[in-house]
Amino acid sequence: MNLQHPGSERGPGFELNTGPLEFDLQGVTVLFGPSGAGKSSLLRVIAGLEPSCRGELRFGDELWQSAEVFKPPHQRGVGMLFQDAALFSHLDVRGNLRFASRRALSSKALSNAEREQDMQLNIERCGIETLLDRQVATLSGGERQRVALARALLSRPRLLCLDEPLSALDWPARKELLPVLESLAREGDVAMIY
Repeated sequence: MNLQHPGSERGPGFELNTGPLEFDLQGVTVLFGPSGAGKSSLLRVIAGLEPSCRGELRFGDELWQSAEVFKPPHQRGVGMLFQDAALFSHLDVRGNLRFASRRALSSKALSNAEREQDMQLNIERCGIETLLDRQVATLSGGERQRVALARALLSRPRLLCLDEPLSALDWPARKELLPVLESLAREGDVAMIY
């Protein structure tokens, strides 16, 4: 993979030369390297958040990005969990979850009952049952990340990109979220890049 980003008002361009690079479409793939090496940038490209990058990106047999093709984020089936949770502050927890559930490509064919069942499963999986009516601004960092993870899972992703989701959390909050991520890895429902 050779991705080139021309830069933007946010900063200068960069070039990320990975050579041919393949990830398993099952389990967890871990990216590591020093700060500024391009780990977050690569995840943003995979998620479709960097349309001006040049290079070729495929998911299985699907071409997601090339000089001629750009598949937008909502058509890729990628869930993204950022360092800062990136929840919608104007919605409560339940509203954030419902937004993701309605936007999922694969949930269009689900009945309302099936969608609610999927939502309940992910609410329990992430341990956020008591948070549903709370405003985002009232949540702790760990609570925000668990809600953000549930929201990402409700989008029914084929791939989950985790951009250092534990880095801004204290140890107790990390202890809450880590078992959820470990459980997802064991269940094998979604491939993850961490």
